[in-house]
Amino acid sequence: MRSYGPAKLTGDVNFIQYFAKYQVLIAGDFKVGDNDTDVYFGVYSTLSRAINSTDVLSGVPGAVKKFQFVNNNSSAENSNATSTSLTSSIASGGDRTLNDTIIAMGDDFIGYFNGTGKFIRLDSDIDSTDKKFTSFSLIDSTPSSGSSSSSNTKRDLNSATSLLTNQVILLAGSFNLPSYGAVTSATYDGTKWTPLTITSQDGSTDNSEINSFLPMSSSSSFNASFSGGNSPRPLSPGNPTPGSNNTEGPQYFTNGQVVGLSLLMAIATTLVLAALCAAVWWISDRHTTIGPLASRVGEEKMMSVIPPEKLINQMDLAKQGGY
Repeated sequence: MRSYGPAKLTGDVNFIQYFAKYQVLIAGDFKVGDNDTDVYFGVYSTLSRAINSTDVLSGVPGAVKKFQFVNNNSSAENSNATSTSLTSSIASGGDRTLNDTIIAMGDDFIGYFNGTGKFIRLDSDIDSTDKKFTSFSLIDSTPSSGSSSSSNTKRDLNSATSLLTNQVILLAGSFNLPSYGAVTSATYDGTKWTPLTITSQDGSTDNSEINSFLPMSSSSSFNASFSGGNSPRPLSPGNPTPGSNNTEGPQYFTNGQVVGLSLLMAIATTLVLAALCAAVWWISDRHTTIGPLASRVGEEKMMSVIPPEKLINQMDLAKQGGY
């Protein structure tokens, strides 16, 4: 193993995953520091911030697009930033080593490491011309009830270990299988490749390929606490967080809810209009007097001082020019 000091990386990083405490496995096609050697696998330490090469993961024929640790007890998908691979490794130190079985894939190869530093290819039965691999995944596979020999469901790496136990490799891309022709995905059970899908584009299979998979499984809630020494804990769908809502799909009002809501809105609108009308009436009616009007001040006194008959007589005399 060679250390490249503080990480100064140039090139392409295609896949990363925590596999041990403070240890990240990096895959791609890159150079580190001033070294001109192409590196396809490297181990990055989050403590020393250095990248180390590893002799255990050598011998791949080209750039690595994806890798996955083989877990014979579970086929949980290992990907960047998943709660299972990331948080469990940070919190507990991880349960992986570089001597574990690791499947690695590139544009035109797929194989595995078995801890001996040797890369064993699995694509020898795939036509080497015009093949392109885009992704792969490990999925569970229940052995047939009539199978009595483990050689039908797994391929031995040596006398003590096996590559696949109740699992198959699902490979996507565009490649040819003998006796089948062009396919876009196939499965490998440890013994042979079996076509899964054959797709076409514009009526031709030449330019058709599958780039990724979408697992049809229910998502799990995740709850993590990094304070007080508590370890992050992923929660299963049967153990949701308090107040979580596992109902899938959009939610709609029922007919009764719609009618009730409409009635409440109508009543509220009526009350608002009534309040506005009452306010207008109260403002406009404040200075209005209803009832008999009182006599104006001084009318009776004026009539007693100057009788109306005398006033009229004086007006007539004025018209006649008597004054």
